[in-house]
Amino acid sequence: MASITFSFYCIISPMPMQKTKIIATIGPSSSQIEVLKGMIAEGMSIARLNFSHGTIGEKMEQIEVIRRASYELGIRLGLMSDLQGPEVRTHMGKKELKIEDGDLVTVSGKEGIGEIKIKPSSVLRGLEPDDELYIDEGRIRLRVREVDGELLKCEVIQGGLVRDKRSVHASKPFELRGLTEEDKEAIKASISKGVDFIALSFVKSAEDVIEAMEFMRSISEEPPAIISKIETKEAVERIREILDVSYGIMVARGDLGVELPLQEVPKIQKKLIRLANQNAKPVITATEMLESMTQSPIPTRAEVTDVYNAILDGSDAIMLSAETAIGKYPVLSVRWMRIIAEMAESSLESRLDFPVDNIPSFIGKAAVEASEILKCPVIFCFTYSGYTARHVARHRPKARIIALSSNKRTSQLLTLTWGVETIDVTGDLDEALSYALSYCMDRGILSEEDRIVVTYGHPHGEAKTNTLRILSVRELQRAGTPKPSEITGPS
Repeated sequence: MASITFSFYCIISPMPMQKTKIIATIGPSSSQIEVLKGMIAEGMSIARLNFSHGTIGEKMEQIEVIRRASYELGIRLGLMSDLQGPEVRTHMGKKELKIEDGDLVTVSGKEGIGEIKIKPSSVLRGLEPDDELYIDEGRIRLRVREVDGELLKCEVIQGGLVRDKRSVHASKPFELRGLTEEDKEAIKASISKGVDFIALSFVKSAEDVIEAMEFMRSISEEPPAIISKIETKEAVERIREILDVSYGIMVARGDLGVELPLQEVPKIQKKLIRLANQNAKPVITATEMLESMTQSPIPTRAEVTDVYNAILDGSDAIMLSAETAIGKYPVLSVRWMRIIAEMAESSLESRLDFPVDNIPSFIGKAAVEASEILKCPVIFCFTYSGYTARHVARHRPKARIIALSSNKRTSQLLTLTWGVETIDVTGDLDEALSYALSYCMDRGILSEEDRIVVTYGHPHGEAKTNTLRILSVRELQRAGTPKPSEITGPS
């Protein structure tokens, strides 16, 4: 008999928590192992490392602590590196500058001149009188009154506190694109640590994604999956071509709300999520979801509604940023995300209106329909690439989706897909199904009275799923269900 390995390094529990995946940003408030364990226990699915803040060395140290916390709890956790990208930021060092409406301030990218420093300095050269600068996601607004060589003299239209490394946008697009040297170093370090996802900032076209993928493939035969952050007007206009070449997308509402009128962001969010769902691509909704929880132990009513509606829109994952990175209540923030997600999911109806254009997508839809009509509590998806599991998940079934894969990379990538739980398996298909059944029976996920839906490729090992079966648990048991021959820890 071929050997088969089950790992506790999977997110299978007797009573499922939320199906919507939760991404939490790791920072000073959440770098301690006990805090990380608390966040994982509350439902964190993916740990995000924001390379816009801190050093690469600090991120590598955080990865070690995250992995240790995941290992000790025996819970699979995804890792995402979010690149700074070719973005424009303030460079104030430890200095902070309080400015008020009507003040006159000077802005420069050159050392030694200007009250507000902005880098890269080249972006300021195209600005003219009456152009505007938006600092810290639009919280601070300046209007250029005079250009004096390397110095911009600006009037403060909307004041605030200017701090270091805050985002800067302008009323006309900055001509910036492609991987920076800092991004390349972050990618190399991330690949060396086996990070699962790279979030690519300020994507404007498919070419930006292809460039990043080619660079990563020059380093690794199995590079991380690319999540394209949709945060510019150009990206929204070219979303279909960007989706085609990306593993998934992030609706980065902070920068979208600066690049485009704020009132358009909800409409764009719904459009982007719908397109990602149609294409069975994971989609993350991000920015200020529970922002008040940086200081408060409970979210506002508006924040609860925002998270709830993002899930009803079809988000695979919802993301916490400052709430867990620098906030006072990182564990509570994850808990509230889970609580809201569980409530939203209780209102979700399965969606069977997405187009079916190939056999795996047809099998995915049929599996969900069968599980709904026959009240099957589990859909087992044998998958090497994760493609079929994503096609099942896009329909948001009531049944649990358990992906069985011999590809550990696929299991890691599925930490981003709504509702998908994973078991790593090796060996014959029938043996793997028997072991999966035994695993679920032991944990109270299935009973003898249940029927299950199973999808796989026939003959076994076929690259694409082409088969659906509905099986009785009792009949499978009568046929003989062996016990797991080996149970191992995370690997």
